[in-house]
Amino acid sequence: MGKIEKVFLTATFLVMLVLFILSSTDWVIKEQDEKVHQISVIVNDSVDDYWMNYKKGMEKAAKIWNAEVDFITISYRGDLLNQMEIIASELDSQADALVISPVDSEILKRYLNDIFVGIPVITIGADIEAEATSCNIGADYYEMGKTLGQKIIQDHDQEPLHVVAIQQGDRRTDTDQLYLGLKEQMEEQNIEVSRIYSKEKVFVESYIRSKRNQNVKEVLVFLDVYSMDQSIELFYNPSEEIFKGIDVYGVGYNDKILYYLDKEVLKGIIAVSDYYMGYMSIEKAKEIIKNKWNQRRIILEYEYLEPEDIYDKDKEVLLFPRS
Repeated sequence: MGKIEKVFLTATFLVMLVLFILSSTDWVIKEQDEKVHQISVIVNDSVDDYWMNYKKGMEKAAKIWNAEVDFITISYRGDLLNQMEIIASELDSQADALVISPVDSEILKRYLNDIFVGIPVITIGADIEAEATSCNIGADYYEMGKTLGQKIIQDHDQEPLHVVAIQQGDRRTDTDQLYLGLKEQMEEQNIEVSRIYSKEKVFVESYIRSKRNQNVKEVLVFLDVYSMDQSIELFYNPSEEIFKGIDVYGVGYNDKILYYLDKEVLKGIIAVSDYYMGYMSIEKAKEIIKNKWNQRRIILEYEYLEPEDIYDKDKEVLLFPRS
């Protein structure tokens, strides 16, 4: 073999080796014709204050997965008609996928089943189980409710309890399942459970004034972030005796709720990562668009948090995610 042939073979081998290393370490440049997909995220709220961590995850995924995301709020919290109008508008636009946090699970299910959708629809939190939906991203809310119930029972060590579950008035499968899991756990211990629907602090205040049972330990469980956010201040250094001695728990969090958890106004909260839910909703929307995902449900892990967990380094990713 001549010298020139040896040099040529050596060069060919080196080029093939470099290409192999690049491909095996994901260093290959992506195809230039990757389409930027339009994804519309329609939430069940009029403001984005409760969605900050979700948006961080959503924005991170949009950068990585080459998507353009439109985050859309409704006219006022719980406005089902407006949410349906926005869905119809986005279906008529250039959206390649929808991500929806339903106002009302049952009505939205019927609505989506009655119209032509034609693009992937992902629900977050509440699962509406409509034929038109491609995927739901949430938690096992029934087990979350049971876990919360177990923690309440452990905290009170056979003390007589009256448990009141509080949620906003929307019909959502996630809060319904939370309540059923909590109720089952309580009833196994012969503990009475009541449920009230309230969006406003004044209603919770009125309920406590008129219905509180002074003969047993009163426990309030807020089943959603909004109802908890609206009423939690009632229990921070209360001046009136009627609001003292009530143990408060909740589901979900925002900065305000974490503040009151740190102040031990809340004995504990249970939550999933909103950041991860935001990231996953965009990632899976892209994969479904490209026919690379067909799993109907994604179950996220949840964690129970007590006041001391605020400063736990292992909980930072859940509580204080970085975009």
